[in-house]
Order: sequence, then structure tokens, then C-alpha cells
Amino acid sequence: MILQEIQDRLAQKIRAWAKSQKIPEPQDIPFAPPPAHVEADLSCAWPLQAAKLLGRKPLDVARELAQALGDAPGAPSATAPPEVLPPGFLNFRLTSDSLSRNLTAILSNPNAYGTAQASTKRRKILIEFVSANPTGPLHLASGRAATLGDSLARILRRIGHEVAKEYYVNDAGGRVELLGLSIRARYEQLRGKESPVPEKGYHGEYLKELAAQAPAEASGWAADAFGRYAMGRLLASHKADMEAFGVSFDRWFLESELYASRAVEKTLGHLRECGMVYEKEGATWLGTR
Repeated sequence: MILQEIQDRLAQKIRAWAKSQKIPEPQDIPFAPPPAHVEADLSCAWPLQAAKLLGRKPLDVARELAQALGDAPGAPSATAPPEVLPPGFLNFRLTSDSLSRNLTAILSNPNAYGTAQASTKRRKILIEFVSANPTGPLHLASGRAATLGDSLARILRRIGHEVAKEYYVNDAGGRVELLGLSIRARYEQLRGKESPVPEKGYHGEYLKELAAQAPAEASGWAADAFGRYAMGRLLASHKADMEAFGVSFDRWFLESELYASRAVEKTLGHLRECGMVYEKEGATWLGTR
């Protein structure tokens, strides 16, 4: 990809300049996207580190390095001359010609573009996204999250990383009971009873439909049973919506599984043994010092 190629070429020139200055050649040179207010495509803060080694002002080091990058034989022509900004940043802009060549490379061999480079450090990455509460249908914001998360996962896989996609299902805690009380009220209303939905409950019309579809044995259900029934149906609709949207997950992780495995208690116990938590004002705190 064009940015990686440019970074590799710039890094070679920077290391050569460092060698000429008789300072250690940097192994990891910090290239990053510039802030939104800076009109550039790539930013490098290494002159700030070099200034400490040279005992000079970062801005002077950045200016000298910018000159050296422009004058060096085979200087990266894919970028315009670097711009120097305080306190010592080098900012690079891609030339129109380099962007055109990159577009040609994409169109000529789209299946190969963006695949893993030899310099890529393969990482294991977990992306958790969408994760809407199973207390109601998915909505537009859920679709936006699905688009962003799935696209990010595809890009990271494309460039060589091992990516797992997770949907975290909040199916534990007070929301189960509150959902159960809400749908039970709708269930009883359908049978002619005056049964108000809790003030802080779920008032959506979708609960009427779920209540109407409840099985015959629901007449003897307690609120938690109604809650589990509703969550099961709603979670199934979430899965169907994601499948229809073309987004798949490697794991649908249930919060209830987390508590059933006692993972929270075990983790808290381990932190206590390590002296990393403390009690204060009736609560347990994580020590961060």
C-alpha cells in the first residue's frame, strides 16, 4: 500500500541521516496520521527524539532533516517537500502523481492490493461491536456500528492480522427482570387485565407482538421467565438482522456466561492476591498506581 511504501522509504532516509549525525539509527520511527487541522497525509515526530540525542532544538533538527530528505539521492518523490511544524514535526503530503499510480495499482490487481506486507507485524486482534442490548430491535445506529466494525475487521485481516469479531450480549442483571415485567404487563393487557408497564420499563410496541406470540404455558410464568423468553426472541432477531446485513461474528458472548463461570469473582480474587484492589467507602476500588 502506498503509505506503507512511503513510510519504509522515508525510514531508510531517516536512518541514513541519523548515521551521518553519529547517533543511534532508530528502529521504530513514529509515523502517524496528522491532526485534523494539519493539511498533510503523514506526520513524523522523530525529530523530537533526535533532538535529545543531539542536544539541539527539535525545530532546528526537523528543518535540517527535512532538507536532507529532499536533497538525498532517490528522495521519495511520492511526497511533496516535507513541512516543518513546531515543536519539531515533519508533515508529508502525497503528490497527485503518487495517488494516481496507487489508484492504477488497485484497478490493475484489486485482489492483491492491500494484502499482508513482509514488514507487517502480525497481531491477534479482538473487535467487539454492535453489542446492542437484547431488550429491543436493532435500529439505524446498530447498522452503522455493524458497518464500521465489520469494515475494520476486513481491513485488518486484509493486511495480515488475525482478527476475531465478537458481539457482547448483555443478558444479565436487572434489565432481564425489567424486560420481563414489561412484557408480562403487555401479556396481561391482551387478556383484559389492567397491568401498567413499569415507569422505567420498556414501552415499545414490539413487546405487544412478542406477548401475543407467547406460548400457552406463559400464563404461569414469573417475570424472569418472561424476560428470558423476550430476550431469546429479540436476540434471534438481532442474529437474523446481522445475517441479512452480511455481517457475521466469530462469537456471540453472553454476559450470563461470564457470571456463570464465576470469572468476575476469580479475577477479583486474583487482583486481591496481587494487592491491586482496596476497599473504601463500602466499595472495591482498582489500584492504578
